[in-house]
Amino acid sequence: RGRAQKTRINFNYYTGFAENWRRVDNLNGQQQTELFLEMVQNRYPRNAQQQIIASNISALPWRSYADLAAFNFSEAGARNNGGILEAVDNGDGIRDVSVFQNPSTAPNTNWQDEVFRRAPVSNYEVSFQGGNDKTRFRMSGAYFDQKGIIIESGFKRLSGRFNLDHNVSDRMRTGFSVGLNRSINNRIQNDNNINGVLSTAVLVASDIPAFRADGTYAKDPGASTENPLAAAREPLISAINSRIIGTQYTEFEFIKNFVYRSTFGLDYLIFNDRTFF
Repeated sequence: RGRAQKTRINFNYYTGFAENWRRVDNLNGQQQTELFLEMVQNRYPRNAQQQIIASNISALPWRSYADLAAFNFSEAGARNNGGILEAVDNGDGIRDVSVFQNPSTAPNTNWQDEVFRRAPVSNYEVSFQGGNDKTRFRMSGAYFDQKGIIIESGFKRLSGRFNLDHNVSDRMRTGFSVGLNRSINNRIQNDNNINGVLSTAVLVASDIPAFRADGTYAKDPGASTENPLAAAREPLISAINSRIIGTQYTEFEFIKNFVYRSTFGLDYLIFNDRTFF
């Protein structure tokens, strides 16, 4: 609370950052593409005539393992070209036949690099304190801003407090305290959610680009998981907390060591939880 002294001003500030220190090692785009090729080669070995036949798809032979892999792991179609099956790209640029023909051209997306960041944290505090023998005051304010280590997450808080004490007379004293607080917590999907930001960053294959050529989010055609960037940026999940806490007191000393004190308090809270997908 305030003191009988010359007005004193204090200012405190600190800043720093947070970041994850360990990540999961995933296959890169070329390794993922080579793994797909190895999968179809193991499942559909060439027959005695050196033909590639996937009997569960068609009795016709495939032109190459690249075509068969594109048909299995992308949204490519197939066409009969003189009794030989060929994959036909659908035009989205994801796992095209040409990529399986030359795996070194596969996109290489490190999804953990896309969603993790070095997150700054800052705190500012200022206070004014002073008064005289009759009236004393203290006023303070603070602002806290912390970004999350995963993009689109973070926490902000703005707070203030004011205390005042006044001696009305030798026998009567009064005063009050009021505190204001408002915080915004921007959350993201996680909590063991398969479409959470961190979950998808580990599950989505690295040969999937972040965006298609038309600028829309790319998705793995062979999985149901969301694009990690879309999972982070598109949902709105925020909690906004506003609160006022105040007290007022009055003291009257009838005789020495016999004091009457009345106190009035207020605690008003508004909590707004917003969720939009």
